[in-house]
Amino acid sequence: MGLNTDDTYNLLKEFNKYGATIYFLVEEGKIKLEEVTNILFKKSIEQVSLVFPNFIKKINLNDIDLAYSKYEMEFTKVDCLYDIVEKDEKYDHLNGIKEIVNLDTKIHEIIKDNVYHSNLNTRYTGLLLDKIDQCNTKSFLSTRETIKLYKEAHKKIDTENKEKLKNNIDNYYIRTITK
Repeated sequence: MGLNTDDTYNLLKEFNKYGATIYFLVEEGKIKLEEVTNILFKKSIEQVSLVFPNFIKKINLNDIDLAYSKYEMEFTKVDCLYDIVEKDEKYDHLNGIKEIVNLDTKIHEIIKDNVYHSNLNTRYTGLLLDKIDQCNTKSFLSTRETIKLYKEAHKKIDTENKEKLKNNIDNYYIRTITK
């Protein structure tokens, strides 16, 4: 028996706080993908609580800075904004004005850093799950089901983060109008 749906969600939420950094460390070979997989595939939350804190201790501030500096170039705040624009008609008007307004100068007023970093981490957590999925294509059904649970949890976290991003956009409009 593996982790239940709530445990899977809660564990992935904790992982997601360091998603970009963990992905970076895997890419750099400082952490093996098997280490990540080993934690995610524990049979109980008690087993996870024994190994997860030691895993997180491997991450230092320098790793976080390096990961953010690398991945902020690949997925900018503007990219984050247009990720919403492409998926939600409510913000479709931003497509129309992107040629007129230089969003690069306004983007820091629109999207708060913590919301952006949550979306950035979620993006790389998803890529990490994809890597794990690709490495386990010929695995047992229970493993496939566990990966499916994590992908569902990831989707839920992504949706929550997108809502926070939408709130940032809406609050920017409110602040601009009420000045």
